[in-house]
Amino acid sequence: MTVASVMANGHETTCGGYMSLLANTTPACDRRAAGGGIDFVDRAYEGDVLVGSAEERTRTAAASAT
Repeated sequence: MTVASVMANGHETTCGGYMSLLANTTPACDRRAAGGGIDFVDRAYEGDVLVGSAEERTRTAAASAT
């Protein structure tokens, strides 16, 4: 996701809501899921490209059924 000027807050950094949006739309990386999480590595500025990645760490019976 490329950071646009409308995504910046008053400190000229990306609003955390946009970073959460990226994490929530990354396949298999939903922070609302048990054991999920978001690691904020650094601030992001207009023009930066943010990349979401995910890995399956555990599989529950409910997840296996889908």
